[in-house]
Amino acid sequence: MVQFDYAEGSKRDMLATLTDKGLAARKVGLGIATTIEGDIRKEIGDGDLESLRRILTVLAAQN
Repeated sequence: MVQFDYAEGSKRDMLATLTDKGLAARKVGLGIATTIEGDIRKEIGDGDLESLRRILTVLAAQN
């Protein structure tokens, strides 16, 4: 899912990159999130969705 390679010119620093399997998993996750967001938008409307998004962002930043 994630591959670690040494940074160019370094024997200590490493860079993380997604493998093909990781990219596929990311695509699935984004699809699920898009579906959930669409379902919520249908129920509460665009304005309330934006309010919910702002509230969740604030709550996430507190933890």
